[in-house]
Amino acid sequence: MALNKGAVASHRQALNANVTHQASWSNSAASRIGDGQSFGIEGGRYDAEIGFAHNQRSSAVMPLGRSDGHDKHYQQTIWPKIAPQASDLASGNAAFDLNDHLSVGAYFNQGALQGANHRSDAYDFQDYAASMTAYNNKGGASLRFGRFAEDGHFLGAKAEGGYELAAGSGSSYVHLRAHRMIGDLRVEAHGTQIKTTVDFAHNSFVDDTHLNASEYGLGALRADVFATGDKVAISYKQPLAVTSGGITQHSVRGYTAAGDYRVVHDRLDLAVDKRHEMLQLDYQVPLARDVRWFVSAATHRNWGNFGGRGNRMYLTGLNARF
Repeated sequence: MALNKGAVASHRQALNANVTHQASWSNSAASRIGDGQSFGIEGGRYDAEIGFAHNQRSSAVMPLGRSDGHDKHYQQTIWPKIAPQASDLASGNAAFDLNDHLSVGAYFNQGALQGANHRSDAYDFQDYAASMTAYNNKGGASLRFGRFAEDGHFLGAKAEGGYELAAGSGSSYVHLRAHRMIGDLRVEAHGTQIKTTVDFAHNSFVDDTHLNASEYGLGALRADVFATGDKVAISYKQPLAVTSGGITQHSVRGYTAAGDYRVVHDRLDLAVDKRHEMLQLDYQVPLARDVRWFVSAATHRNWGNFGGRGNRMYLTGLNARF
């Protein structure tokens, strides 16, 4: 199977000896910036970027034809872990170097999630975060803390009827990403831990609750394996899933011996038993100065967190820089 990921065109210009401006645009929702534009500026100790996209697709379970198996926007934001697509996106980030080995940053992202489940129309979300990154010539690590809010949903689930929310849900999250060079091998790991507060409108029927969810990934990359300039990478990933938490609901079922209503308290566990797992292999090789051929293959187990469901995906094509 061959797919067109879409290209990103960029224009870079030096404003003076220390400051550079870059503008990028794409008409593909599958590109790293989506169907839209981004504008960035980079100075000696700082950089900042703002972007707007009509549509953007998540790459959470797709082969990407990239050396690390993960797209930039998947790493930096929460929404691609929850929904397959988002629209009317506005995003921004800024980073400042405190010294040669430490930087701090701030981020925002907002728009409308699409296709989070089979019953929902598009709904609004907001994501705000701060980060700290440490690095040296051997590797680095980045720690990000943020707040993700969804309108009328929690972790992509639609709440309606007796389960209607009193307000949009809020999730606090922490995301860690690290990489290190071990000889010629680059090793990467990332993980996100989310705690969601669910405030139901009808507490006589269902209690407010907290849910914990997570996603993890590991990867390794080596260059110059079969040809000069080529890259081989393997990655393993568990997409986002609820790990603990549930719903306690109260219902009347008949009468007691004394003639009173019999109230029964049911606990519904929302934790996933069979987590979705993904193993991906990527290969890239240069064909010309700015043209690379890539091939990616991925196998999935417990697709969509349903035990026994499998899937395989293949992708090949060309990456070109203009």
